[in-house]
Amino acid sequence: MPTAIAVGTNSYATIIEANTFLDDLIYSGSWEFLGDDTKTRALITAFTDLDQLGLVDSAGVAIVIASAPEDIKRAQSELAFIYTEDPDAAEGVTSGSTNLRRVKADTVEVEFFIGKDGTRFPIRVMRTISNYLPGASGGSVLGSLATGSCDASSFDSADRHGLTEGYA
Repeated sequence: MPTAIAVGTNSYATIIEANTFLDDLIYSGSWEFLGDDTKTRALITAFTDLDQLGLVDSAGVAIVIASAPEDIKRAQSELAFIYTEDPDAAEGVTSGSTNLRRVKADTVEVEFFIGKDGTRFPIRVMRTISNYLPGASGGSVLGSLATGSCDASSFDSADRHGLTEGYA
């Protein structure tokens, strides 16, 4: 049995709040059939991942966990649901290819590396938390979108567009 949800300690949102947020989303129907233990684990995992970002308010002051804005609670709830649907989402990148490095069949072996594309969290969550990331600037009617996170960026060396270095 997992540790109980303790808002202000290991969660921004309660299970009841997560249920309320997710009730309104068309893609989250399976959440209501999950047990409270699974929901608790998912919410604590999502909280841990979001809390590591050092979320701040518009004045740049750290978000107080016990009184987090509704946006943060919603982001935690959506991320928790996504983790229940795809546990691999907790590993990081949310789209693109896998980092397949080596393929071996009998005596034949091929080794290569293709970097992953995407964001640390699903785009719905990134849009929700973007104004709370350190260094983000809000104020736009549409909101701002952070195109990165606190994680290191990875790039591959593939030239997908046939570009050349040009002539100087």
